[in-house]
Amino acid sequence: LRILKGDVILNGVKNRRNERIGLTQQFFEQSSQNDKRVNVISEQSYSSEARVSSRLEKETEINKKLDSRTQGFENDEVCHLERSEESQSLANIVSKKILNYPTSTLPCNARPSQTRGAEVQDDISCYPRPLWERVWVRGTQPAFTLAEILVTLGVIGIIAAMTLPMLARNYNFYIRQQQFKKAYAALNIAVQKTQIDLGEGVKCSYSYKYNTSGNDISYSWSDCNYFYNELAKNLQVIKTCEKNALSKKCVSENLQGGEVVYINSQSKEDYQEAKTYFNSYCTGFGGDYIKKLNSVYVVNSGFYFMPFQWSNKNQIPLFMVDINGQKGPNKWGYDVFIFEFYKQRKYDSVFRVNASVRCHPLEKGGYYTTTFMEYLYGRSSEL
Repeated sequence: LRILKGDVILNGVKNRRNERIGLTQQFFEQSSQNDKRVNVISEQSYSSEARVSSRLEKETEINKKLDSRTQGFENDEVCHLERSEESQSLANIVSKKILNYPTSTLPCNARPSQTRGAEVQDDISCYPRPLWERVWVRGTQPAFTLAEILVTLGVIGIIAAMTLPMLARNYNFYIRQQQFKKAYAALNIAVQKTQIDLGEGVKCSYSYKYNTSGNDISYSWSDCNYFYNELAKNLQVIKTCEKNALSKKCVSENLQGGEVVYINSQSKEDYQEAKTYFNSYCTGFGGDYIKKLNSVYVVNSGFYFMPFQWSNKNQIPLFMVDINGQKGPNKWGYDVFIFEFYKQRKYDSVFRVNASVRCHPLEKGGYYTTTFMEYLYGRSSEL
């Protein structure tokens, strides 16, 4: 039994020793395999580093060549590159790195005028190109073609031709409105001051009383000549033309006589009646009176006024105002308007400036004074 027991123990020790030897051999084999893997990885990394280094050297050489070939770009010169592998790589670098555009895959004979888009414009390998199709290197973009610029300018010109006349008319109309308001306000202030200076009872106005025929029966114009002279002092008149206003350059030669405008604006059926009416009641605004007989007062603020005058040299409370003086257009209803002195209410002690349609010639497209004041103030009388 003792011998058997000793054999069993001896066999167990041998087995354990053999297991240790096997594990040790396994370990050394795995270590050898790991060393081989490390060597392979090292060789691969060395190879990658060599490839990277070679690539960097090539890119450096290409960049130097590119810089040498594009030195004149900022001096407005055209880049000329040949169709080759080297120029293709240069074009790729410019497209990707400098212009940040995709590389073109289109043929060299493609032009921006034939194919639209950034692809053709960025393919600098298709040189030489004309001046307007160049590529600028230092951060700028390809320019528009001459045809595109001309088309754009043509469209802008058409739009301007359609809109500018309307804008000019609106602007001129706005200017006339301001000139009218300025002249009307100055007249009102001067008329009120003149009546205060002269006292109540000045006889130079139309009134509110009419007979059954519609004629004013309460007017009295005996003070009009004197009143206009005093009014001129309060309006700061800088020039007075008692006669021959045209030759003394108080009125414009472009201003037509009232009879021409008034009669020609009537229909054929009313032509003779209008002619008779004007020659009977409105001769004071006729061409001879305006240019030769009437008195004209030129005000320093830019307008002038002209009292209506009968053949006996008596003036009446009806007068013409050119709101911008001799400046154009000098047309009735545009910058020439008719006003009157008028007492609107029974107990008014003073009269005021009122819009008038009496003997008012009107050129085509113009406004009667009453209509223009209604447009500006909402009513034809003084505010």
